Amino acid sequence: MLAEIGVTCVFEDDPQPIGELVGGMAELVKLQRLPRLASNVDQSEFPQTDDVWQADFFHSPTFISNDDVGVERPWAAIVMDKRSSFVI
Repeated sequence: MLAEIGVTCVFEDDPQPIGELVGGMAELVKLQRLPRLASNVDQSEFPQTDDVWQADFFHSPTFISNDDVGVERPWAAIVMDKRSSFVI
């Protein structure tokens, strides 16, 4: 399905351990400006609960390319419920 939208994936036989990957992404976040919340989004409309979630977003350390856009680093996001360790 990714090929249908022009995304090319490369299989890595020996990927980095996740700790090194996340650490590397954190270093990249320190070096860049993060996108602003869209002006048409009212953050007060998000529901409030006692749950504690941690969220982060960053430019992916890998590049993707397609004929329409060219080569770019996509934004990636990770959201985690700290109590249950549920990850989106």
